[in-house]
Amino acid sequence: MELNKVSDNKNITLDEVQKLADSDEVIMPMGRYRGQSLEDIPNYYLQFIIENDYLQGVYEWLLIPVEKELKYRKDFDIFIDEE
Repeated sequence: MELNKVSDNKNITLDEVQKLADSDEVIMPMGRYRGQSLEDIPNYYLQFIIENDYLQGVYEWLLIPVEKELKYRKDFDIFIDEE
């Protein structure tokens, strides 16, 4: 499964979500940082994604990789600020 195709696909299976959560790179499919890797997106924006209900359904699959990225940053004391 190519990440570019997944980033545009709003309806993916639970197995595909698990593969995304285990993958090294997930591409932001929408919004201000569309097309960028989650690892390059500022902390505030990832937190914004977690806290907003509008993702339920359409981009709900994105929540797992975003939570994983935020946990990684917390565990290793990484903070990415907006440039």
